[in-house]
Amino acid sequence: MTSVLDVENLAVTVEKNKKERVDILKGVSFSVEEGEVLGIVGESGSGKTMTARSIMRLLPERCTITDGHILFSGLDLVRVSESRMQHLRGKEISMIFQDPTSALNPVIPIGNQLLEMFLHHTRISKKNAKRNIIDILARIGIPDPEKRYMSFPHELSGGMNQRIMIAMMALITKPKLLIADEPTTGLDVTVEKRILSHLFSLMRTCGISGILITHNLGIVAEYCDRVVVMQEGEVVETEDVFRIFESPSHPYTRRLLREVPRI
Repeated sequence: MTSVLDVENLAVTVEKNKKERVDILKGVSFSVEEGEVLGIVGESGSGKTMTARSIMRLLPERCTITDGHILFSGLDLVRVSESRMQHLRGKEISMIFQDPTSALNPVIPIGNQLLEMFLHHTRISKKNAKRNIIDILARIGIPDPEKRYMSFPHELSGGMNQRIMIAMMALITKPKLLIADEPTTGLDVTVEKRILSHLFSLMRTCGISGILITHNLGIVAEYCDRVVVMQEGEVVETEDVFRIFESPSHPYTRRLLREVPRI
């Protein structure tokens, strides 16, 4: 199979002060194949989100990529210009963040936000774009989509806002790679199930490769093809999803599996 993404020996440091730098990613390596969903799991602080932000080149202040390569369709994202990276973000690589309300503008109706992205990435007319957006809102289960088009983010539930983010990042841009960072944080289990089922169904239909970042191994078992296990900024195990549940090789992975609640 052909790789969409190859992360090779990625190292990231954070500058705590002028004299002290701390390594937060240490030689991280993995790949994402065409059409596959890769799960990245680990405890809080293991480096999952920092890995995703490195791929997107959206690192927090004082964080720097100090070594390694991030090859996206053969292009090294570590070394491309910021203008080239801006072109790739959204159109080729998209990311669904943990908190959808932080990614949506609170003073602009959600329909207008979707319209802006639609017009930026396509060449259709404004009238046709609006019609397509209303159709997309209906497809992702937003009730009364014509009315909701003019709603503000605070007028929608957390589940609805997360569906809006899915529409923005998956359906409108149809990227080659979609990164979902804890995409159902704060949602109840039934809403979580509906959103994830819809998201991964859309990804399979559109042929979008994905990275799912989560601490929930049950979600990984249901939706991922392979799994990367991270601990303290390092990859400790990479394996097929079935094998990692049947016979994990690393003690940390075995501990994570023992902590999964069972009825």
